Amino acid sequence: MKWAVLSSGPFGALWLEGLLAVGRRPLWIMTKPPRPAGRGYRERVTPVEEVALSFGLTPVRTNSPVDDVAALAPQGLDVLFVVDCSFFIREPLLSFPTMGCINLHPSLLPQLRGAAPIQRALWMGLDVTGVTMFRLVEEMDAGPVLMRVPHPVDPDDHFGSLLPKLARLASRMTGDFLDAPDSFSPVPQEGSPSYAPRISNQETRVDWGDGASRVRDMIRALSPSPCAWSTLGGRRIRILKASVDQYPPISSPPGAHYVRDSLPCVVCGDGSGLVLLEVQPEGKRPMESASWLKGLRLSPGAAWE
Repeated sequence: MKWAVLSSGPFGALWLEGLLAVGRRPLWIMTKPPRPAGRGYRERVTPVEEVALSFGLTPVRTNSPVDDVAALAPQGLDVLFVVDCSFFIREPLLSFPTMGCINLHPSLLPQLRGAAPIQRALWMGLDVTGVTMFRLVEEMDAGPVLMRVPHPVDPDDHFGSLLPKLARLASRMTGDFLDAPDSFSPVPQEGSPSYAPRISNQETRVDWGDGASRVRDMIRALSPSPCAWSTLGGRRIRILKASVDQYPPISSPPGAHYVRDSLPCVVCGDGSGLVLLEVQPEGKRPMESASWLKGLRLSPGAAWE
């Protein structure tokens, strides 16, 4: 089978790594060009390019996949896997491969169409998500399904742990397809879709008026990046890990700071509390909250905002 890859992001990188690690090599890999990133605004290649280079492959960089795919495949393709690439794919590229363009999406479509399905699944507190393989159409994540495989969400999962689990599942699904493509028949998606828009900067600040379970799930969804955050004593603190405390101080308002078993805690809007387990003060590395608390100096009545 003649197959190739168009991918750029972290999910696509881990998916591709899983394929390359077992000897499945595409005809070529196409990715976005480097772009400035980090404090020094140095050019950084995509995660997919990093993986490709680690396996001795040099990807093709593109800003126009419609033109570049046709140039790379004058004899045509059977399948183009378009995974985590942020390009909007239209005709004639959709119909260029004989079996179409195929996507691996980390949700059980039509649930959580869009850019942030893993984070939104965690934020919603779902206990099951999964990966869907489907043929691309011009409507976002709406194409017919070739394979849908569920995957449990562990209570301790966060974005950084669930992402590679789903990427490895996507790699195995892709291998199954490559071994026997004729055994997969596309079927229309069924049910009402839900959506998973990209996480905005405004969403990352904690609202202590929410219930503790919802705040904990928000923290899981945003850890280790971009991170949920709040302020205490005028200082911005990122929160990477937390658990629910069912018995906070009685009659304390949301945002009230208290300590239990040498750990910092915060009262939430439903009357329960949140135990902070791992934090990152501004300008410092992530640390266990007990260590952070030892050096903390607060005025009486200080609260999280």
